[in-house]
Amino acid sequence: MPGTISFDGLATGINTTETVDKLIEVESRPKILKEAEKARLENQLSAWQEVNSKLLDLRTQAQEIWKASTWTTLSATSSNENILTATASSDAQPGTYTIEVTQLAQAHQISTGGYSSDLDTVGTGTLTVTVGAKSVDITVDSSNNTLRGLADAINQADVGATASVIYDGSQYRLLVTSDQTGTANTVSLTATGFTLTTTTVQDAQDASINFGSGTGAITITSSSNQIEDVIPGVTLNLVNASPGTQVTVSMSRDTSGVEEKIQAFVDAYNTAMEFIGEQFKFDPQTNTGGILMGDRTLLTIQTRIQSMIASPVATGGDITSLRSIGLKLDDDGVLSFDTAKFQEAVAQDPGAVKNLFRTAGRTEHAKVSFVYAGKDAVEPSSSGYQVVITRAAERAAVTGASAVGSLTIDSTNDTLTLALDGGTSFTVTLEQKTYASAADLAAEIQAKVNAAAPAGEVSVSESGGTLTITSQKYGSASKVQIISGNALSNLGFTAGDQDSGVDVAGTINGESATGVGQTLTGDDGNPNTDGVTLKVELTAQDLVDAGGSVTTTLHFAKGVGNKFDEYLQGLTQPLIGTIGMKETALENSIDSMAEYIKELEDRLDQRRESLLEQFYRMEKAVNEFNSQGNYLMNALSGLNANWKWNG
Repeated sequence: MPGTISFDGLATGINTTETVDKLIEVESRPKILKEAEKARLENQLSAWQEVNSKLLDLRTQAQEIWKASTWTTLSATSSNENILTATASSDAQPGTYTIEVTQLAQAHQISTGGYSSDLDTVGTGTLTVTVGAKSVDITVDSSNNTLRGLADAINQADVGATASVIYDGSQYRLLVTSDQTGTANTVSLTATGFTLTTTTVQDAQDASINFGSGTGAITITSSSNQIEDVIPGVTLNLVNASPGTQVTVSMSRDTSGVEEKIQAFVDAYNTAMEFIGEQFKFDPQTNTGGILMGDRTLLTIQTRIQSMIASPVATGGDITSLRSIGLKLDDDGVLSFDTAKFQEAVAQDPGAVKNLFRTAGRTEHAKVSFVYAGKDAVEPSSSGYQVVITRAAERAAVTGASAVGSLTIDSTNDTLTLALDGGTSFTVTLEQKTYASAADLAAEIQAKVNAAAPAGEVSVSESGGTLTITSQKYGSASKVQIISGNALSNLGFTAGDQDSGVDVAGTINGESATGVGQTLTGDDGNPNTDGVTLKVELTAQDLVDAGGSVTTTLHFAKGVGNKFDEYLQGLTQPLIGTIGMKETALENSIDSMAEYIKELEDRLDQRRESLLEQFYRMEKAVNEFNSQGNYLMNALSGLNANWKWNG
């Protein structure tokens, strides 16, 4: 019984605790079996968590491979980096160019006459500092009328120049340098009320290069030594001028970054597959197998992943398998990567190599292009999916009711209030002058509207003198609304004129699709085209010319990177992924098992107390019997003694 102090076998000589322990041990067999089962489930949960972790890493590496940025990296090299260097962005294209740097850009620099000290006063009045087209007036008074004071005031004026005081060995001078190079950024100091002389220390100068090496070489000037608009996506960094020296700038595909990401994918694949393989191993010596041995879900995962590595991909080229670019599975299922073979494949067909990893698609119409296919989209057969466009996307446009010729804009007819693309209304004020033609007026309206619009942009055109304001956005979100303004009647518009665009409409593989602007996307739940996205640049006239609708064929294939990403997402997604549901089921079983084991422990504790109580009562009863026996024996001994005495 609880709290009872037990003295084993005081009456009976029986070791009560040991006896009870033996009995409880026999009755604990079901609990021991359940604890072993719980430990097995916990080991399985731990193994599945490890599988999930390794597959998540594999998915991360797969995502890195199929990113567009992975495949657009170019490296720019210069044959003489002492003259110029080059860097390439993702917009650059492979190519080789010849450049001669004839002159570097330099900043304009002027200085004042000499003074005996940097604290000498220069007078008072106004100092106008001009850098290019920007001017700032600085009041010069007793607080700043020294060389040092002027330097501080110029630096605080934020005019685009930096001032300092220099010592030439005998005198102090104020030195002012333009913050930017080029002839457009010359510096001048104009003093009013006092005298300040200046001289040029360094002329403003533009950079100059000759692009090309033949008689038709093009001379290009730039205010900066960084030239970005000569070769698309390439920045030229001019280091030194060297007239007569030709420098070769080359843009080539940088495969090193791609190779690193593919190797990381290979390593993650081998790590995951090695761990999964260990779960199916059986050791005949110990007669034990892997923790997840025989699990059909894991076996399916292993088989599916291996098949994705080996399956061909329709890339649109001759390179259609990972093996053809250097990724090979050996007899033990270990994936290896031959970078030399990869580089050969990239040189042969870079587009096909990229398409091995990324989803690629095309249509048979120049104005309908493939954009994307989601994880639920099904690759079409070789015959492709039929795409039918029944409506082209259009932009909102408002056209004036009357023509405009030469027109003078003044304060009585210079305002126009409108709203664009769902944004708030705004008012523009046209420049007051005489416009020679409707085309001139259209250009003014377009510039002012685009500068002031809180949302959207427009193009303003004229035909026969009639103005048309057109939103640059396509679809139902495209809106132009004329609200008010004193220029309406002169421009041919009326308050309330408005128009809305329309979205593209059509079907993909006979399945419903939703248009937003020029984008057509297969609807959620479609059996084959869920998430398939197209860009449709057809016009309404194109549909009229085709008899009311345009039909084309869509082909697309998912690359290995996309397939891995989509499949592994379905496995590793928390709670609802295949592995997540496995983990949840195991966690629930473990929790139920723990509760059942706790119930068994409580019952055993109660059983132990009951047995101890029974043994306690037995000891107590035996002790009482022993006491009574001793009493009787003593009584009999006394009677026997008395009987002998009386005799």
